[in-house]
Amino acid sequence: MTTEELKFKHLIGKDFYSTPPPDGPVRNIAEFDRMQGVLVRYPFGISYAVIKEMAEDIMVVTIVEDQSEENYVLNQYNSNGVNTANCEFLHAPTNSYWTRDYGPWFVFDGNDNPGIVNFPYNRPRPLDNDIPIEVATYLGIDLYGMDLIHTGGNYMTDGMGISSSSELVWDENPSLSHTQIDQLMNDYLGIDTYHVVPDPNNTYIDHIDCWGKFLDVDKVLIREVPSTHPQYDEIEATAAYYASQTSAYGQPYQVFRIYTPNDQPYTNSLILNEKVLVPVTGSQWDNDALQTYQDAMPGYEIVGLTGSWASSDALHCRTKGIADIGMLYIHHIPILGNAPVQTNYQIDAEITSHSQQAIYPDSVFIIYCVNSGSYDTILMVNTLGKNYSGTIPGQPYGSEIAYYLFVADGSGRSETHPFIGAPDPHIFYVGEPSYPDISVNPSGFEVTLLTNDSTVEQLSLSNLGQMELDFNIDKQYVFSKAKAYCSSSGGGDDEFILNVTIGSINNTTGQSYYADYTSISTDVNAGESYPVTITNGDTNWEADECGIWVDWNQNEDFYDDTPIIVSGSPGVGPYTADIVPPVDAVPGSTRMRVQIIYNQAPDPCIASFSYGEVEDYALNVYTDFSDWLTIDPITGNVSGQGTTNINLTFNSAGMDEGDYYADVIINCNDPDQPQIIIPVHLIVTGARFVDLKVFLEGPFSGTEMTNDLNVAGNLPLSQPYNIIPWNYTGDEFVDSIPNADVVDWVLIELRDTTEAALATGETMIARQAVFLLNNGIIVGLDGDTCSEARPCFSTRITNNLFVVIWHRNHLGIMSANPLTESGGVYTYDFTTGSGQAYGSLPQKEIVLGIWGLYSGDGNCDGYINGSDKSNIWESQAGTAGYFTGDFNMDCNVDNNDKNDVWKPNEGMGSQVPD
Repeated sequence: MTTEELKFKHLIGKDFYSTPPPDGPVRNIAEFDRMQGVLVRYPFGISYAVIKEMAEDIMVVTIVEDQSEENYVLNQYNSNGVNTANCEFLHAPTNSYWTRDYGPWFVFDGNDNPGIVNFPYNRPRPLDNDIPIEVATYLGIDLYGMDLIHTGGNYMTDGMGISSSSELVWDENPSLSHTQIDQLMNDYLGIDTYHVVPDPNNTYIDHIDCWGKFLDVDKVLIREVPSTHPQYDEIEATAAYYASQTSAYGQPYQVFRIYTPNDQPYTNSLILNEKVLVPVTGSQWDNDALQTYQDAMPGYEIVGLTGSWASSDALHCRTKGIADIGMLYIHHIPILGNAPVQTNYQIDAEITSHSQQAIYPDSVFIIYCVNSGSYDTILMVNTLGKNYSGTIPGQPYGSEIAYYLFVADGSGRSETHPFIGAPDPHIFYVGEPSYPDISVNPSGFEVTLLTNDSTVEQLSLSNLGQMELDFNIDKQYVFSKAKAYCSSSGGGDDEFILNVTIGSINNTTGQSYYADYTSISTDVNAGESYPVTITNGDTNWEADECGIWVDWNQNEDFYDDTPIIVSGSPGVGPYTADIVPPVDAVPGSTRMRVQIIYNQAPDPCIASFSYGEVEDYALNVYTDFSDWLTIDPITGNVSGQGTTNINLTFNSAGMDEGDYYADVIINCNDPDQPQIIIPVHLIVTGARFVDLKVFLEGPFSGTEMTNDLNVAGNLPLSQPYNIIPWNYTGDEFVDSIPNADVVDWVLIELRDTTEAALATGETMIARQAVFLLNNGIIVGLDGDTCSEARPCFSTRITNNLFVVIWHRNHLGIMSANPLTESGGVYTYDFTTGSGQAYGSLPQKEIVLGIWGLYSGDGNCDGYINGSDKSNIWESQAGTAGYFTGDFNMDCNVDNNDKNDVWKPNEGMGSQVPD
């Protein structure tokens, strides 16, 4: 209300006249019921884009003062591409464009006749106050006068006898008690339950559509704000209030929250049949708001529309639905929640054809499905008058039954219940719901591959529940994230970004200070050039500058990418540049930031500046990036208590060494875990060969070692280190010993750290069981002595590489120095001196100038002591074969092992760091 209007506040309702109420029972039409039109007024409070959107599907009735205005508006409609076949005009004088506040409230009376309920509009605007009268005449329907000061922006109804307003309705009717107000609402609108609540926004207007909205009979939308917002407690209390109330379906309301941190007017939307028009502001929260509507209203078309919106005045305030006065209406209380196990489930409905046309008896159906299966159809029969009935067959305990109703009549209308039908059916469970219960193993993958290699890993997907689990799997490559994108916002009313053009993007906008247009994108190929043009909305300031940045590596940091050179800056523009995606750009959608700033060097992360604007867009980058992860299958189902295996193929063909990340995204019908994300880490590395030389004391003779175990056929074909203390999990085996010079199996272990003293077991990066030849050379399983056949590792080395040599009855040793690398081959020779191994007396001079591992550790505990003799040698003495008590490795456990090997070494211990 303007200051001038406040002087005339006493004139509110001055010429209003009341009438007797409609014959009962009365039904007040909900916004989400079927509409035949929408009421707007010229001069407009909405853009032609909004009108064009509405006129695609529904009659737009425009209030104009006379024929001259009608002609002008019609020309404007034609010029702006409005579907004028869906345009009609109502000639009437008005004071304002808030048709929601003063427009008609539609009802059907007890005789199924349509009507309009008029009320004293809570503003001293006599012309606006008469619009319901004009609309009733225009439609040729009855008019009723309810003597209750009110406004449409502070009223919402569910179409089934429940409505809600803020306490403004009490404040503006001080002469009426709350009981009297409730009675008027019941008499004229058929409202049995009237929720009158404190306004949580604490603003001047106190309209309910600024913070809440009925989306359906059992759905209510309430705004949400961060905990730092001054009205946080009040808004949360309001949401809790509705969550505690019972809807007309006999179930608690489903309360949906829509995030409005800066008082965005997202609740001020308009539902027009299967379409929802949502006011958006260019905020970074717009897309989330639209998704909230989509989640709450599956199957509806959700359309975001810009305009001169305010937090207390947006799209809903400036439009008013016109009910379909010949609607085909289905009154039905659905079965929801849990239902007992029974032979069948009776479905009843009262169906009214307000067009007075016959309902087709063969076109009244229950359409249902069980456990998300295919839909079946059951004919409902007319039992009496407008009543129809049918039954859904009983189902096993735990079944989910989804259903909706369908009806058609002779007017050409057809309707479903709920309104949207199959996309959001009524759902109930037999007994209690039996849900699928997904479980996955493992919870993540880390795979190391050599370049140009591949491997297959398995993901087990289990269903611990009884109901069939349906799944689909996607993948998303993930790149290292440094931080969230920095914020930047301009100000003032001078320079701003009028237009951005690049590729398929051609976006003309007004001043928003900051606008997130990442929903608008264009495709770009690496290495190709794309001209971009930025147009300044105010060409009066020569000190204006323009900056453009693209996050090519997708780490959410604009500073580490090559700056884009902008021509025409400084100056008034237009500004131009050639954008060339680098060949090493990360593929996928990334962000382009554009900034116009006055008298200051452009910077993508200036939090706020006084004059200018910032806009963000999306570029879809295409490169020769390797698609290194393949998933098979990507869709399927798992029966109750069943398991299926998913193959994940990792392929490093053509990839550089480095780390690569992806998320395996599993979507399913488990209500508790509808989505599971499995992180995947691929490490691509080049081949690391190790060229090692080491001697064992036991079999050493002269200048090399004997191969008695090999000659006698006593060497095992599988590695022997899968027992305590090594617990090695490798599965190395051979069909036959590959080389006559093989002495025994040894286990080599790589440790990655900065110095030997820090090379503890925690620094281990790889282990491998391999063969030791009689000349001390360690070789791979093929037994070949060429360098390419030496043990090969695919692990990556970050610091220095140290190596540990383990043997089954000799003391382990570790290199005292890092291995030397040349051409991918790491070399180390332990035999040239005691100091080649780490620690104090770590190995033994077995002949002059040749060093090797101490023998005699029969129990493999890292020490040579009495237990090796008493527990191992004594129990094995007199046997022949492959035994740890055979310290000299001649195939026999005898006194030579005890006296010549164990006894001289008693008291020695391994120096390998734990």
